[in-house]
Amino acid sequence: MIYTPLKGHIICFSAGGAFRNPAYIDLFTDLSLAGTVIAKGRRDLKPESIISVELGYRASFIERLRANLGVFYNKIEDLIRTFGDYEDFPIRSINYNGAEAIGGEVGLEYKITPWLSGLINYSYQEITYRELPSQELIYQDGEPIESNPKNKLNGGFRVTLKNGFSANILVHYVDTTKREYPIIEELVPDWPLKRLDPYTLLTARISYKLLDDRFEVALAGQNLLNDVHKGVPIIGEEIPLRVYGTLSARF
Repeated sequence: MIYTPLKGHIICFSAGGAFRNPAYIDLFTDLSLAGTVIAKGRRDLKPESIISVELGYRASFIERLRANLGVFYNKIEDLIRTFGDYEDFPIRSINYNGAEAIGGEVGLEYKITPWLSGLINYSYQEITYRELPSQELIYQDGEPIESNPKNKLNGGFRVTLKNGFSANILVHYVDTTKREYPIIEELVPDWPLKRLDPYTLLTARISYKLLDDRFEVALAGQNLLNDVHKGVPIIGEEIPLRVYGTLSARF
């Protein structure tokens, strides 16, 4: 639903739901070793489900300044997880806690001059487990889920000149992330790599268009501060400094 109370001011509201069916391996796994059942599927698993509600506001206060504000709430039920203590088999998939997520985003875009513009935005989200009486309880009600960063911040500038040159620079900050890997944590309780520390990415790009904008030559760099980190704790690939060029054509 979209509502425009005044010119340049827009209020948006949306609500929806979705579900994820259990995977084949969750339902039908049947693995035995030397007469011992190692892993066993459960055909009575329920689908994971989510209900989402979002409210947004976008405004143009003056010709060169725009602002965005948004909040959201998600309710998730019947989460599916492969579970077991790896000593008392079988390992199995179960429905366990639900979860709630709440957060928001605020941003500003400002056209400083006809050729220079800037932007900044900040987002926050907090996700917590919720107890479902009909399901197995692994986590306590209200316990935080830290697999997604709480805080993110972006800021940058863009230059666009009439002679075909353009450039932009963007700073991207991401807060701490933690991931759970039950198998590894059973074997190595103090496993250090399940935590991804905060990191900051600096990205820049400069380009030149020629022949009526049909061709573009560009040079770009990612992670220019060389803040080497993994994209995902433990299993993610490290993201180093990267510099590359491109040549594109439009017909």
